[in-house]
Amino acid sequence: MATIILKRKLPPLRHTPASRDPFYGHGYNPLWPSILSVAHDEENGGRVFIISDRPCALIDPPTGLPLSLAGLDVLEALEILPVKFRLWMSGPVPAGSLWTWGADGAGIVDPITNQPLNAAGGSCADMPGPYAPIPPAAVVSAYSGGTTAVLIFDRPVAATGSTPDDAITFNGMTAVFASKVDANTVSFGTPGPIAPGDPWVINRQPEWLSDPVLWPSSGTL
Repeated sequence: MATIILKRKLPPLRHTPASRDPFYGHGYNPLWPSILSVAHDEENGGRVFIISDRPCALIDPPTGLPLSLAGLDVLEALEILPVKFRLWMSGPVPAGSLWTWGADGAGIVDPITNQPLNAAGGSCADMPGPYAPIPPAAVVSAYSGGTTAVLIFDRPVAATGSTPDDAITFNGMTAVFASKVDANTVSFGTPGPIAPGDPWVINRQPEWLSDPVLWPSSGTL
């Protein structure tokens, strides 16, 4: 009896992409942290959350965050959890907006290796809540010494120059120069001595600060 050998036709190969992330394989490093999701804030349509695959640290908010999202700028960044970061954008984020995270930023990093997030891209998850703009920065503390006054705000403020105008005064004096101490703190040099208990006043939006500040406002050093 003849032996018949049946040959089974192999199914065609299926090429399943390793990731829907268009940046996967282009500079992707599995040892670096990665973004699992960018999701709308359901309480405020102007904010989004970044979810990472491992604990990370926010080291340079909000500059240095290479997020491209609906043509908006990042105004504020806040660490909610070691794997969850909230970004407040400069306008409402449309539902399902496409986002990309570039490879040239270092604002969110692995605190152990100091490596930044891998480049990534996708669309925003969840649904945005009603939009509310970021409130103006308010002074939460002020102190003085000699010819120096320091104002501490409740959120970062960016300066476009070092020459202040008379929108902010100290005991009636306009500062002759100003410098950033950190993201939330500005130091002013006054033309004369000031002392604890002297008044400070913000009577309008300073032209040399690009971020809105609360005015009118006042207090004592």
